Amino acid sequence: MSTLDGISLFASGGLPTCGGAFLLNGESKTTETLNCPGNWQVQVQNGTKYVVARNPGFMGDYAQSRDAAFLAAQQGLDLLSIARAADMGIRNAETEHMVWWHEATGQVLRTVHVSTITVNFQVTAVVVGSDGQPKPDPPVPPVTWHESLRYFRLSQATDDLFDSYRNLFLAVESILDRIAPQKVKASGKPDEGEGQWFKRALSVAHATVDLGPYAPIGSTNPVDDLYNDLYVNTRTALFHAKTSRPSLLPQGARQGQENVTTVVQRLGNLFMKLAEGELNTRSKGGGLVSGGFDHMTKHLKTRARLHATDDLEVANPDNTVINPSGGTVIDLETRHAPELEKPFLRTLLGHVTGDQMEKLTRISGVVTGLDNGMPMTCGTIEGVLKLSDLARFECQMSIRHRNLQQPRGHFAS
Repeated sequence: MSTLDGISLFASGGLPTCGGAFLLNGESKTTETLNCPGNWQVQVQNGTKYVVARNPGFMGDYAQSRDAAFLAAQQGLDLLSIARAADMGIRNAETEHMVWWHEATGQVLRTVHVSTITVNFQVTAVVVGSDGQPKPDPPVPPVTWHESLRYFRLSQATDDLFDSYRNLFLAVESILDRIAPQKVKASGKPDEGEGQWFKRALSVAHATVDLGPYAPIGSTNPVDDLYNDLYVNTRTALFHAKTSRPSLLPQGARQGQENVTTVVQRLGNLFMKLAEGELNTRSKGGGLVSGGFDHMTKHLKTRARLHATDDLEVANPDNTVINPSGGTVIDLETRHAPELEKPFLRTLLGHVTGDQMEKLTRISGVVTGLDNGMPMTCGTIEGVLKLSDLARFECQMSIRHRNLQQPRGHFAS
């Protein structure tokens, strides 16, 4: 039987099963098992950091099982909350989780880990005169404080994707009202509808700032496309919850989350550009372009290998070996996995037979090591994971770049 902190994942000789384990935003203070729609069972245990969702049926491959297990886990936490048993959330579902599913050869389990790196650049330009001497920098216009900056800050400080969108939309709405105030009657009531004003304000802004780079890809009419994308589609779906019209459930289906993430990135950049023109704001430093990230990480395609270990000191960032306290190491057959990559994301996929993993007393973590043996990144398991009755173990390890000079595009929930 394979277990996580003593919670059964799947048992020997049992029916084909699938499921997933996702990190909670803190240790569970209760032990509960809940039955959820679709024959799912969701379990939390006192003192553990994971919520486990399992189904005694076939849900498909890794991606299908992951998505189904995630939705079931969220439903289980909803039921715990309304019963006033516990109020918990899932964190970092995209970057840390484990999923299992069934294939013809038996059970397969994959752990997923994403490490984030940042690279900053400072660029200084010097203007020289005809005499070859540096000219003094022209005075920099002072930054104007405006209410929109508050909404922007809150959008960057939150760990929740939908909260970020809502505050970013309010930031853009606020600064557009400075650029093109909404028309009001003598009574003080609006003289134009919200949507009508928003579209007009975008048109006014477009006269001085090219909105094309912030519209959806392929846009030929930035004002119309931004209006439909930001206001008609995303805002309406996030600000309303009627099932009779399109709506997006917080921490819901993967496709909806990914769509909002894309919009959030464009919306944040749009606000920064509008604020630059209206408020004289400037961001500091420069960022790494996609080609630079590809060049910086290209050696990982051929030189990196994944290693699973039960060493309890595996997470120490100062490690120069994979198993500093002498734990057992299992080498995974590793390949570059371009099918799992996105811009600024380099991914490796490793696998090994299940019987090899049974040599470990537990899985403490999986290390990315170079061919010279030097560890680079480590994905840890925040609990005691013991594997048996497994046909194959897989690990998906990624390195992701975050440009600190750009608005946030990744959130814990």
